[in-house]
Parts: sequence; structure tokens; C-alpha cells
Amino acid sequence: MISVTLPTRCKFIALMPAWDFLNFLADHGKQFPNFHTAHAAEACRHHRDSGRVAGVRARAPEGEDDIRADSWWQADGRHSIMRQRAGLQ
Repeated sequence: MISVTLPTRCKFIALMPAWDFLNFLADHGKQFPNFHTAHAAEACRHHRDSGRVAGVRARAPEGEDDIRADSWWQADGRHSIMRQRAGLQ
């Protein structure tokens, strides 16, 4: 067993598979009335507002939709083309 001391308020690290983490976030997000998930959707392009990414154009089995929000995240993997297009590291 490896023991590590973290210089933070919470002194632990939690690891879980990505799919379980996404389900965890979606389940907890349901308590907020404006929370929305778009499963099986593909982000096509970003919407920008005053230089910041403010949403995406998404393609899903039901059709395309514009998703805009003050806060949003996309889970498209570590080799994300959308992350590159947004200029994120």
C-alpha cells in the first residue's frame, strides 16, 4: 500500500473508472432543476461569448441542438478534438 500526505484540506484521493464517475455526476446533478445531461451526443462545435466557450452545438440520435450554459463540461476523452478546438490543455 502506498501512503501519501496531501497538502490540502481533504487528505485523500479517490479513484473510480470514468464511466462510474460520469454516472455519479449525472445522478447528483439531478437535484438541480436546470441540470441536463446529453448522453450519446456528439459535440460538433463550440459557441463563444466574449472570448469564452459558452456552450456547444451537439448532435444526438434525436437531432442537433444548441446547448448554452454558464457552466458546462464535456466528457470526450483525453485526446479530445473539441478540447483542442477550444484551446484548452
